[in-house]
Amino acid sequence: MLNKEGKTYEVLEQIGVDYVRFAKIKINDRNRKRKSKITGKMRKGCIDSSGKMRKSLNYEIDETDGGLGVFINGIDYTEDVDQGNKRKTSKQSIERWMKTKRIRLTNEKGFIKMTPAVIANFANFVAWKVSTIGSDYTGFLEEAQNEAFRKYENELLDAIVFDTAQSIESVLSQLKALDIDFKFE
Repeated sequence: MLNKEGKTYEVLEQIGVDYVRFAKIKINDRNRKRKSKITGKMRKGCIDSSGKMRKSLNYEIDETDGGLGVFINGIDYTEDVDQGNKRKTSKQSIERWMKTKRIRLTNEKGFIKMTPAVIANFANFVAWKVSTIGSDYTGFLEEAQNEAFRKYENELLDAIVFDTAQSIESVLSQLKALDIDFKFE
């Protein structure tokens, strides 16, 4: 059963808040580098240009097999973008995104005129890449999680020890109240 009373839960709440905060910072980092799955070249830019993924992030504390865990949730494609997984998308959704965000393409001469044919060709390419190859691995969730847990590592250990001691004291006092003899060997 999930115990929301202990110090451990309080520290996990703080970790959850920072986990989401760090993830949002990493998503929006315009200098974040990642390796292209197609060319193998490093490129930089923010992960979430529409802002939907960043705004959708939240956390929850839930029970796991080993105790409690902090989990991050977001829009349906958050994990796919983080891990670089393939996902289904349509040419039309990419075209809408390009028009909404006013995406401009460049070549060696400068900006390209965004004609309907250019938009359609680029949208076809992006839809094909995301559906067959996947997006580039970003790893922002793991990095955010590691930073949040590192920040509260000592507080979490202290809270776990405190809650464990409280639990043991409670059990011992209940045994004593029942007049049960016990020995530690």
